[in-house]
Amino acid sequence: MSVLAGCSTEDESTDGSEPESSSENETDGSDDGDDEGDADDGELEGNETDDDDGELEGDDTDEDDDDAEAESEETDDDSAAEEPELSEFTLRVVDANGDPAEAMLVTGEGEPHEADIPLEFTGVTGSEGYHHNRIYENEYTIEIDHPDYEETTIEHTHDGPSEVTVELDVEVDGGDDPAEDGDPTGAEEPEHSELTLRAVDPDGDPIQGAVVRGEGEPHEADIPLEFTGITGGDGYHHNLIYENEYTIEVDHSDYEPTTVEHTHDGDHELTVELEAE
Repeated sequence: MSVLAGCSTEDESTDGSEPESSSENETDGSDDGDDEGDADDGELEGNETDDDDGELEGDDTDEDDDDAEAESEETDDDSAAEEPELSEFTLRVVDANGDPAEAMLVTGEGEPHEADIPLEFTGVTGSEGYHHNRIYENEYTIEIDHPDYEETTIEHTHDGPSEVTVELDVEVDGGDDPAEDGDPTGAEEPEHSELTLRAVDPDGDPIQGAVVRGEGEPHEADIPLEFTGITGGDGYHHNLIYENEYTIEVDHSDYEPTTVEHTHDGDHELTVELEAE
């Protein structure tokens, strides 16, 4: 009996240890569950973080796009700056005695402007000392030059139709040597006469703001053979040029550039038709 009781006691002890082991297993299982729960929470937190970052990055990209569009609009506004008005400019050049100075080379250059406009012009004074042109309203530096005179420079604010008189009070003494007069060949200068050029579209309507550039054939006399100007609202450009053979280019941003050959042998009116781009 005592032996059986001893055996029974060992079995009970052994059985008692198994629940403890089982309790440990249950605890381990609970821990595993918590770990899996933590992992799930991590995945959720990771997804939330990624989504939030993605949304923020997307918002930043939209803001960058908005900034780029704003910069593009500002650039378009700059490129579409309003042109100033065109108006008549008359320059008269006289000598120290008040007599008209003929065949003076006139070159003008305007201050830079935000609008894309030509700001240079050239021409020659006629027998009465006048040079007529139509130029954009702006600040200009104008040079008057002739082999027999010292070069003269003036500043002119062109803010509407204007007439300016320039007196040349210093004459270069050239003596009897034609080389000292500024013409080493001594060749006779040709006459100069009025050129009236009109730019029109295919319908015959005037084109304003067309740039006119002319270049003459080389001549034995030392004379200026280039001229530039701009057409006005009526499509006209007036200039006084030496009689010669000229290549004249007429250009406008809305039309194809057009080049014509012109024999200038007296007062002429020339019409140039420009084709749309």
